[in-house]
Amino acid sequence: MALVAADGTFVTNGDLPGPYFVYAYAPAGWHLRAVTQGGRNVTDDPIDLSSDASGLIATFVDVVSKLVGTVVDASGAPDPHAVVMAFPADSDGWRRGEGSPRRLLRTPSTSSGAYALDSLPAGQYYVVAVADGAAGEWPAPGFVAALVAGATRVTIAEGEAKTVSLKTFAIR
Repeated sequence: MALVAADGTFVTNGDLPGPYFVYAYAPAGWHLRAVTQGGRNVTDDPIDLSSDASGLIATFVDVVSKLVGTVVDASGAPDPHAVVMAFPADSDGWRRGEGSPRRLLRTPSTSSGAYALDSLPAGQYYVVAVADGAAGEWPAPGFVAALVAGATRVTIAEGEAKTVSLKTFAIR
């Protein structure tokens, strides 16, 4: 963890060498769009603190992408006991167990079966609902891979609010 100085620079607090995801918390109303290093987007890839990690640039936006909808059970009734999960359609990171925390999201459904995933970065995702008790292995790569069979593929643009209705998927 590092605190940002008034001039926008920061220094890590002596973190051990190794791979880390860069994430920046922003003031209310702002969201991280991207982190670049040397012109390369490293937002969703771990950087290695074994070498020089200087030159990181964080870019923020004041718009948020949002995925909302309702979950129904096998009988078509609202499912208040579902957990909705979204994960990147590009599986390279999560299959290696390196999925970016900002792109591996989960949220419980409400008593009316509604859900909302706020601050979802633009991109292509799978979104799926499972019974609350079945969500315990999230985000283990094998578990996430099994969810693809019951997932809906969604593309969301920056600042877009999209509605997707889901049916609870029974994992086998």
